Amino acid sequence: MLRMSEVNEVDHQSMQHMLTEGSVDWDGFGRQIALEANELLGGRDAVLIFDESSFAKKGEASAGVARQWNGRLGKVDNCQVGVFATLCRGDMATLIDTRLYLPKDWCDDEARCKKAAIPKDKREFLSKSQLALAMLEIARQRGIQFGYVGIDGGYGKEPTFLRAVDAQGCRFVADVLRSNDLSARPRAVGARVVRMR
Repeated sequence: MLRMSEVNEVDHQSMQHMLTEGSVDWDGFGRQIALEANELLGGRDAVLIFDESSFAKKGEASAGVARQWNGRLGKVDNCQVGVFATLCRGDMATLIDTRLYLPKDWCDDEARCKKAAIPKDKREFLSKSQLALAMLEIARQRGIQFGYVGIDGGYGKEPTFLRAVDAQGCRFVADVLRSNDLSARPRAVGARVVRMR
């Protein structure tokens, strides 16, 4: 916080208050970032990438913290997990949307959610792939321009997720498990299944 306040020449306590206690229109803020990113990076040669990242935690009070897969550490650990949508073109990239993954036991515990200041409209349990699909739909509604979607193996292992991306009319490249049944016919002309060894 201190470093950011130096760049903006404002009192760091005011910034801290804004981010933790203040009334900020985060949805509007995110929408504006996505639209500006689209102006700089959007187009047919851009890719919209979905992936998640984990943040190790020691306590139990941070929103969404639980013993769950921490991909950064490569093991189950106490952490928070975020799902991210990144717009990329060439060697440039920026986040255009984010979602905190709330494990089901969090969504079922109203008191815990209230204590962690999770808004009531964000307490519905959604899988990570459901969060990614919601972000894809929002990106399309906002007019974010991309030629295809890049999908990490965590999502590529879910055929229902891949079919849902396809149903939205999006071309995609997915990292899939070798054991996945990819016998469904490719939708796009010239599309093919590439097997890596």
